[in-house]
Amino acid sequence: MLSVVGLLSLMAVVASGILLFEQWRITEATTQVALRTVPDLIQAQHTIRNLERLRHCGDLLLGRPDKITRSQAVIEATLLSSHPTLMENPVAAPIIAEALRRILELDDLLSQDGAPEPKRLIALWQPSSDAISTAADSLATQTAATARTESEQIGIAARHSLSGIALALGCVALLLAGGVVLMRSYLLRPIQRIVQALDQRQGNLPARDFPPFKEIDRLRIAAGELGTALAEVERLAMVDELSGLHNRRAYYLAAKREFDRFRRYGRTVSLLMFDLDYFKHINDHHGHEGGDRAIVAFARLLAEALRSADFAARIGGEEFVLLAPELDVNGTAVLAERLRLAVSQLVITSPIGESIPLTVSIGVSWPQGDDTDMDAAMRRADEALYAAKNGGRNRVVLAKG
Repeated sequence: MLSVVGLLSLMAVVASGILLFEQWRITEATTQVALRTVPDLIQAQHTIRNLERLRHCGDLLLGRPDKITRSQAVIEATLLSSHPTLMENPVAAPIIAEALRRILELDDLLSQDGAPEPKRLIALWQPSSDAISTAADSLATQTAATARTESEQIGIAARHSLSGIALALGCVALLLAGGVVLMRSYLLRPIQRIVQALDQRQGNLPARDFPPFKEIDRLRIAAGELGTALAEVERLAMVDELSGLHNRRAYYLAAKREFDRFRRYGRTVSLLMFDLDYFKHINDHHGHEGGDRAIVAFARLLAEALRSADFAARIGGEEFVLLAPELDVNGTAVLAERLRLAVSQLVITSPIGESIPLTVSIGVSWPQGDDTDMDAAMRRADEALYAAKNGGRNRVVLAKG
């Protein structure tokens, strides 16, 4: 009997040790997520958002706005460049310093008498704009990878913990079984009476729901927070904050996917480029917020016109693009003309209640058999858009070829 009791005691010790170890393992995993991973993801979101806002300040100056709007953009860029989330980031800090220097140089050029050449302004700002976009994309990708790694580690910890808990429960089951055998062997008569009493009442006993382990529940909550933060980072990396449409990075991924379908299966895809007419005039006369309202109104109209397979993105200040699969030339021309007309009928009001008239120029193209990527179709669409601008704006031009 003593040997049986000793074995049962050893099993009880083993089961308790396993449960304590798994509790420690899960506590460590949840603590790491709560104290390090989630705060890092939130900081990365702020950094990406501030990078996009700084790029927007530079893009605004390319439109040669009035002095007040220009001063507001410079002040916002200065504040953003000194924000801790950017200054403490070793990758973003030198890029931000260079971008602020170029923004101040743009402001000096625009303050001089005589309007500087647009090409000169673009050449000055484009390197910093591209560097900011690359840094934001890199940070989003790195943060998403870190979050996935942490999520996988939590999943591994959870599976190991569940295995350990199952082993501990097996020890407990054996402990209980051994105890029952021991009691039945040495305390047969009292146990028999108890069993008989339980058998008589078994039909009246309600089923019991055992509460989940507290640590497993904590792990579930932490994993949910991590998943939410990861989804937000991935969304932020693909969505333009102002318009709500996809951004330039998301467009290039979608364009590659559509071009691959075109090359493999011969599936057609139309590429429409949009440029809001006289956008500089809107910014000059209605202010920065007036320009934002025009962008938001156009983006909302474009989103409402999309089919399920279509893809729309904002790729620049007032430039947008639409990928429309499985649409022939006539169908694309009808769609472009319908959108052009709808834009001219938009009702937009400035912050002080003035009406903001809006029209759009549209260039349309399609990938061709000798193209190596969608960039060639985009160049043709850009040339058609340029022709629409030179032809008086508020019109649709189809690319040749």
